Amino acid sequence: MFGCASTGGTAVHRGSWSGAQEGTPDDPVLSSQDLEPGPRTADDGPTAQERILARLSAHEPLYFAVGFQGRDNARFQYSFAYKFLNPEGDLVQRHPWIEGFHFGFSQTSFWDLESSSAPFLDSSYRPGLFWRDQRIEDWSSDSLNTGIELGFEHESNGKDGLESRSVNIAYVKPRLDWAIGDSTHIVVEPKVWAYLDKGDKNPDIAEFRGQFNLRLNAYDEDGLGISSDMRLGKNSDRGYLQVDMTYPMQKLFSGDFEGFLLVQYVNGWGESILGYDRKGPSQIRIGFSLIR
Repeated sequence: MFGCASTGGTAVHRGSWSGAQEGTPDDPVLSSQDLEPGPRTADDGPTAQERILARLSAHEPLYFAVGFQGRDNARFQYSFAYKFLNPEGDLVQRHPWIEGFHFGFSQTSFWDLESSSAPFLDSSYRPGLFWRDQRIEDWSSDSLNTGIELGFEHESNGKDGLESRSVNIAYVKPRLDWAIGDSTHIVVEPKVWAYLDKGDKNPDIAEFRGQFNLRLNAYDEDGLGISSDMRLGKNSDRGYLQVDMTYPMQKLFSGDFEGFLLVQYVNGWGESILGYDRKGPSQIRIGFSLIR
């Protein structure tokens, strides 16, 4: 970055002409160092990019897994949350509770690996706004951490015509995290929602998805983890079950890889939003997970 100094009200740029005539010994010589920014110091504070990255976090599990039941297929998901407000800013310092406001986004995609063009069968895009308190002190203890999340979420598959699917919900999701010993946790996350808009192409979605999901997660911070997501439609025979088993790849590959080996089992109705009213074949998929 070029430096700039002020002399008698006139800006003089370092590395540019400063009154010398062409061909005189006073001509400046530009070097590559003149074009590079000076070194940052601790007093400069974090950059804008560093401040933004500090407020990004994982929202839901991130994974990629491949299965072979019915036809070769893959399922992957990425997800993030962004905290709107700077926790060190004046507004949060005056009203600490507003630090919990976030924007969240998750995408779950289903990939047909067997067809020649390898099309995506369906994708679910879920942007949302939510408020989260990660620890409610009055309800927590040394061994139990209690939190809660309240929000609005839109879900759609980005298709048009007869394959268009969309839904809007308001939800509440408490979280109970029991610490057992030094590194073992049991986490219970029920999620209850109300439909704000069921969409023109899927007005009966509540019959199949219901209004309640239960996530159970038991894991060792440095070892095996097993989680399950369970959902029931309004009829008890329209359920959905997903079980994920994860294990650190560091322990399998001598520390060369980060992340987790993933084995995923899925069975039930409505694995994708396009097929919310259909029961597909059960699936076992194998892959890797970055966040479990």
